Amino acid sequence: MKRVNIQLAEADLALLDKQADTAGISRSEFLRGRVLNSVNGKSYNPEQYQRLITAAQKRSNVPRTQVEQLVNFLFIELMAPHVEEASRH
Repeated sequence: MKRVNIQLAEADLALLDKQADTAGISRSEFLRGRVLNSVNGKSYNPEQYQRLITAAQKRSNVPRTQVEQLVNFLFIELMAPHVEEASRH
């Protein structure tokens, strides 16, 4: 697997860790599942996810790494069970 780094506010990291602990899985496994498995009823496999990133990058003309960070953030926010618990930036 390839390593991906993200930045989170302390409150968001605490919420993420709590959700992963509740699920009985690692933080990385939890994030992978949330990012690649389902967003609002839609499922995304790794190839679909990469196509989504590529399409967003072409449309925005923003460096791919920045697009990946934004898309990952949005996936996490969209899938969070209690959006009001996540910190606002």
